[in-house]
Amino acid sequence: MEYPQKSLSVRARTFAVSALASGLLTVPALAAGTVNTPAYDIAGRQTLYVESNATGSGKNAVFAFGLSYDGSLQPLPGSPFLTGGTGYFDPSFKLGPFDNDQQLTLSGDGRTLYAVNGGSNTISALHIGFGGQLANLLGWPIASGGSTPVSIGQQANSLVVLNSTEDPAQATSTPVPNIQSFDLLPGGFPLRRPRQELSLPRASNPTQVLTTDTGRFIFGTNFPAGGDVSAFARQADGTITQADTALPPTFDGVQALALGLWAHPSRPFLYAGLVNVNRVAIYRWNTEGHLQYIGAVADSGQGPCWLRTTRDGHFLLAANTADQSISVFDLSNPSSPTEVTRAVGGGLGGYFEFSLSPDQRHVYVLEQENSVASAGKSNKIHVFDFDPSSGQITSDPGKLVTLPVDASTRPIGMAVR
Repeated sequence: MEYPQKSLSVRARTFAVSALASGLLTVPALAAGTVNTPAYDIAGRQTLYVESNATGSGKNAVFAFGLSYDGSLQPLPGSPFLTGGTGYFDPSFKLGPFDNDQQLTLSGDGRTLYAVNGGSNTISALHIGFGGQLANLLGWPIASGGSTPVSIGQQANSLVVLNSTEDPAQATSTPVPNIQSFDLLPGGFPLRRPRQELSLPRASNPTQVLTTDTGRFIFGTNFPAGGDVSAFARQADGTITQADTALPPTFDGVQALALGLWAHPSRPFLYAGLVNVNRVAIYRWNTEGHLQYIGAVADSGQGPCWLRTTRDGHFLLAANTADQSISVFDLSNPSSPTEVTRAVGGGLGGYFEFSLSPDQRHVYVLEQENSVASAGKSNKIHVFDFDPSSGQITSDPGKLVTLPVDASTRPIGMAVR
């Protein structure tokens, strides 16, 4: 979940500008061929991270970009930063692999970035320095407790990790999918106690472990197998139990399949992208984690996959992977979203993970390569300008960033602080 970081105070900004003028501070020189845009926040408090998912042994890394005041992106010095693990790649581009979210997750205080290493079955923890640069924490990476970790959630002093078993390179020795729970000790050291694992059905295609700030529950979906929405509860001793499972309804005789999930920031409402019927479903959970289906609203975009809300819960945004667009819904009534607008951003690949900037004025979307857009035609970050008061959104193609990855790499995950 994005970490709500306040912008610099007027005094701090004045000091920074004066320091630049006097030569006390310098802005790193840009590499040849980059566009010279307004300087990013000097204190590095506004930073965007995307995982390269590189498949070379130990070559997985995180790209880091400073956010300019106009929303444009500038690579941080030293980027990309190695995670100490290995990514994975599925050249078939079939449904299932890469249909995940939260491959990168920030700690509650915004000082640590957690990353999956799907090819080496490990989780990395990277300290975020004052300028936004990353460094591996002592004792990490750690074993994920399964095969192909694809999603990370955080609750208080614990991590929840989803192992999907979907790396084709590990298919001959793949166990069943599972959810793992890790305690975080002082200093950030991980501890996995006995019974902190919940096995999931084989070939269930689990996609996500969504944790929330409003309770102890974890939410996930299975896609394309089943397409149901599941609720899990993490107990005080770290054990995980299944609380409920809800299958979305049919529409015009078509069974809806849930993919991406996101929760209201302050109310017990869960939103699910029904990717194959172009709708967003609304669920409400109770104190036991039982899910009540409230209804579904139409999305004018095609293939709503991943969802986010604004920090204040006023709007819900959906990334529509089939037509490369972002839809915005008004959540004045959180049980009945109303679509406000939709903006098409372009590109040939699919729209996957996305994040809002800390000031909520920009939306960043990761376009991944797929069967239509191979390497060199995708793997980009699109920028949209967003008005958090009205919900209006527009694409800004002049700020497009192409990630420098090779043909056997499909970047994943996004986190902004």
